[in-house]
Amino acid sequence: MRPITKFLILLIFSTGLSLYYVSQQNALLSLSYEIGQDESMISRLLDQNNILVYNTYKLKSPNSLEEALVAENTLLSSPEKNQIIYLADTSISQLEKPNNVPRLLNILSFSQQAEADSLKASKSKK
Repeated sequence: MRPITKFLILLIFSTGLSLYYVSQQNALLSLSYEIGQDESMISRLLDQNNILVYNTYKLKSPNSLEEALVAENTLLSSPEKNQIIYLADTSISQLEKPNNVPRLLNILSFSQQAEADSLKASKSKK
């Protein structure tokens, strides 16, 4: 090959490589701008979330509820006997039955455990 063709091939190759490098740097810069915008949006959303959580707790507070009831002129009174419902004590300790069966027999038993079906699954079976 002549020296001019070698030079032209080298020139074309180096120009292409340079253009590829510049395009990659441009893409890197634009992605860094997008990341900065996303981070600022996440920061704004977290701040807004904190404000909304604070407002929710403030609205649930007894003082806020009292102010709302006073503003609406709502009168509260004690419930009458027929308005009171007594619930049975269903704590976990009462619901659990003592298991006196040895552990080895539990492992070897052939009984199936209950499984819950979703509403969609039970409707599709019908």
